[in-house]
Amino acid sequence: MALDEPTAQGVRFLLALVDDELAGHSVCERLRINPAGMGGLVPSDPRVRRLLVRAPGSMLLWMLQGDDPEVNARLYGVNRLPLGLRRDILTGVSFADPAPAARVTVGRLADASNALNASNEEYQQALTDLAPDGIIAQLYEAGGRAGGSFRRARTAAGRIRSEQWPAVLRAHQDSPFPGYARWALSQRIDCPAELRARFGESPRYRHRLREAGIFDGPAEYVQAAAPAAEVLRLLGIGRWAYPGRLAQAGAVLRPLVHADLGTHLEAWAVLAQLLPDFVGTLPELIRTAGAIAGPAPQSTAR
Repeated sequence: MALDEPTAQGVRFLLALVDDELAGHSVCERLRINPAGMGGLVPSDPRVRRLLVRAPGSMLLWMLQGDDPEVNARLYGVNRLPLGLRRDILTGVSFADPAPAARVTVGRLADASNALNASNEEYQQALTDLAPDGIIAQLYEAGGRAGGSFRRARTAAGRIRSEQWPAVLRAHQDSPFPGYARWALSQRIDCPAELRARFGESPRYRHRLREAGIFDGPAEYVQAAAPAAEVLRLLGIGRWAYPGRLAQAGAVLRPLVHADLGTHLEAWAVLAQLLPDFVGTLPELIRTAGAIAGPAPQSTAR
């Protein structure tokens, strides 16, 4: 069995959860993959940028919450963040919870950004921070059905700076935002959980948020996101991109890997065969591979 590199990388990620080096090497030998690379993709890998372009929004927030200047720089360069967050990065705002008093180093990132956009008049005008009252007025105006539009609401929501969220929350408490504005705010990756909960808590609303790439954390992500191959690819950058949150994904996956795959070589072979085209979630893939392979032979049982 010859595996393509994305599949091999996904298998290696799951093998790292087995906590049995000998078993891991036995699986790699059975599948004819190099055990090197158990740690996932390194930042310099050219595939990383492509992954960040399609990563769910919440994963970008987990990256920001690490307050790593190098990670912030890489994320800034992908150009997927709204203007307010890009401004926060350039001014050294901390996204950690709780946020430290010190600012995050930005260094050459700010210099490069200023040089890149110095001649872009439209961008420079957009960099002018609006007071909370101005942004809130735009949200009310753009967010209603009559004369409003989601695009305008999203533009207004995108200008919110981290320090302005309390004012936005108070405004909604005093007078609820209209529909387009609520959805635009919900999709801001850093929208406070308290505010997002006020917009809805029904299963349908939660499903829409997940479709939009908004997850409560890595645990919900690995349980609900699909397809499994894409989830594994994005988890593969977690050890450097969001190391403080990756353990939450491992806490969900490790018991499943031990229960359904373990040291059962045939189960791992089935998983590798299913992985590229499997449309379900990662837990569903692991359980399916274990079910198809059946009980492990006595000699390889845990």
